Amino acid sequence: MLNKIKHKISLRIICSVVVLSSLHISAASYATDTCNIHTDSTSYSISARKFIAPAVLIGVGAMGVGAFTGVKHSINRNFSKCSDGHYWHGDEYLRFAPAAAYLSLGLFGIKGRNSFSDRLLAGTTAYICAISVAGALKHIVKEGRPDGSSNNSFPSGHAVIAFTGAELIRVEYGNAIGAAGYAVAVGVGLLRMYNNRHWYNDVLAGAGLGILSARVGYWLLPLERRMLGLDKNHNCTVMPFWNPYVQSAGVSFSMNF
Repeated sequence: MLNKIKHKISLRIICSVVVLSSLHISAASYATDTCNIHTDSTSYSISARKFIAPAVLIGVGAMGVGAFTGVKHSINRNFSKCSDGHYWHGDEYLRFAPAAAYLSLGLFGIKGRNSFSDRLLAGTTAYICAISVAGALKHIVKEGRPDGSSNNSFPSGHAVIAFTGAELIRVEYGNAIGAAGYAVAVGVGLLRMYNNRHWYNDVLAGAGLGILSARVGYWLLPLERRMLGLDKNHNCTVMPFWNPYVQSAGVSFSMNF
């Protein structure tokens, strides 16, 4: 019962952060964002240096698979001492916070590089890439979890989701706002070890994979826009909403061709 209460409180806190993150929310609890899809978005060019950080994180994480057992157990023991057996599963919800912020910040007046439809397209591509590769690696590597519950520890799926969102925020809104997204993502990674669900190398590899997937989403954006014919002028209307009676949130999306 106590865990259920904690989960409900955590979910409500996250929803509140997303909803209250902007001062542009009206008293009626909804806002609209009408955007022109034919934007002058700056292309996100591919360069070798943009592979360095993800490659290092994934490489160091991969080196820990089936190795450095003593180090991994030592790190997790230290986290276990901090938790003292009382785990907090806020990471189950926090992993989605960067993705939610990535899509919603632009709706509430914070200027990004691209229109909402472009953010949606880049984000969808990034998460398809991230989740597909992470799922395949879990199935192939079969690394045992610290708590012994299963053999799908590598890489951390929660870290993949959180860091994909964090890098999407950084690319779209700049380093200052991106730092907040990365702070949440790092917190998710630490919670995965705190809750004894992952080794440190699982989290590092998940972070690298998430960052790389976000960059792939933006690298492919110009090509996808041309393939889908989105370079033409279309208007779209986006309306986020909050229903206080059933405590639910959502976004409605319409486009005129």
